[in-house]
Amino acid sequence: VQDLVVVLAMIVLSALSAGDGSAAPGAAIARIGVAGGAMLSGVLVFVRFVATPLVTRLARAPELLVSFAIGWAALLAAVGHYLGFGKELGGLLAGVCLASTPFREAIAARMAALRDFLLLFFFIALGAALDLAVLGEEVGPALLLSLFVLVGNPLIVLLIMRAMGYGTRTGFLAGLTVAQISEFSLIFMAMGVSIGHVAEEALGLVTLVGLVTIAASTYMITFSHRIYGVFEPVLGVFERRHP
Repeated sequence: VQDLVVVLAMIVLSALSAGDGSAAPGAAIARIGVAGGAMLSGVLVFVRFVATPLVTRLARAPELLVSFAIGWAALLAAVGHYLGFGKELGGLLAGVCLASTPFREAIAARMAALRDFLLLFFFIALGAALDLAVLGEEVGPALLLSLFVLVGNPLIVLLIMRAMGYGTRTGFLAGLTVAQISEFSLIFMAMGVSIGHVAEEALGLVTLVGLVTIAASTYMITFSHRIYGVFEPVLGVFERRHP
């Protein structure tokens, strides 16, 4: 859900950047809006009518399934780049298309090694571009925002789960799985920096928050049951009488 919201936000950001310095900003924004709507509509049509039958035929040959997944991601990434949204947005939409098919688990399993390999280079490239001096200046705000994510996200999910009728233990354990920010937020901030909407310091701040929350949430998930045992007496206030 967070990534889909980021998709819409990136389209809006692209439209705003298209309007900056343009002789006809309204026309540029309208063009981006129409292109974004057309791309999303095309993806929805593909998901609804084409994705499952096509992938079902390709699944007869595992090599074709993997090749199609890579080619589809590259195609939508190129379309997204051509329309001004960025390769990342197109790649994410390609993943949404493939995730809508019954073969999503098989595709994910076969692509896992390649995904992890490329993700490694994503973080290497990100780290190589960071200014350590900027990171040092953002330690205080980063720790404060990290605390909000590590505590606030699980608490929000706990309240939502309670409203849905689940018990405190279920809500707490579910909340611990989202106690971090996504690496997609780094892409979103990098896009903001590239078009001049936010300063370089903001990217450093979000990167630090990402490092802290991703590292901390790993251990929070690993020891989730022990953590719940510690906080169980305090969490009694959130328990429903009839879960």
